[in-house]
Amino acid sequence: MLQVAKASSRSSLSVAVVSRDRSLRAELTAHLGAHGFSVRETVRVSELIGCWGELDAAVVDTRQQSAEGRTLIAEAAGECPIVQAVDNAHLLSAVGLAPYSSGWIFIDADLSDAPKIVGLATSGLCTLPRPIGFRGELLRRRLERLESLSQLECRILSGLATGATDRMLADRLRVTESDIKFLCRRILRRLGLRNRTEAAVFTALYVSKIAQAEPAQMRDGYGATR
Repeated sequence: MLQVAKASSRSSLSVAVVSRDRSLRAELTAHLGAHGFSVRETVRVSELIGCWGELDAAVVDTRQQSAEGRTLIAEAAGECPIVQAVDNAHLLSAVGLAPYSSGWIFIDADLSDAPKIVGLATSGLCTLPRPIGFRGELLRRRLERLESLSQLECRILSGLATGATDRMLADRLRVTESDIKFLCRRILRRLGLRNRTEAAVFTALYVSKIAQAEPAQMRDGYGATR
């Protein structure tokens, strides 16, 4: 595991910690400051507009970000590495920002690893959870299997990436919740995915492939196939 030394070379690295949770900000600031990072605390992402280029990284609490905040995070990713602070209860809502993230810090676990994760991000490396690391032959097979999904299954898979519940999907697609549960299990089997979170991450990272797999008439809205 990479060790982040308490060295003077780290003192010049500027990191923003963005969260409405005061105690989380304080704890992250303490861990990062102890390893020589210069920490700037803010409550909202919008407070960093115009400042992203001055940062070496930003740790952003993405648990309850507004649509505007999520857009700002995606835009900022081109200027500095973004490390998401997430918990398991809000994991699906964080999935949509995975393509713009250089790492995830799980705040319902030990935060002492935060400096290591931020250190890797400032070095241009990415430390996302294992299920996000789809690579090689396994990725190729999963992308090929997208073609075998039905129109309805493609819409369900897209819905999973947004964190939609069974009830939401059933209402949008005009089917029953039992149908959604059955089709979700079939999708997981076909793509070789272990659970809905892994399916959501896969879809968020390869949404363009999902769009290609769907017939054109299914890309507008959530209408069920007639």
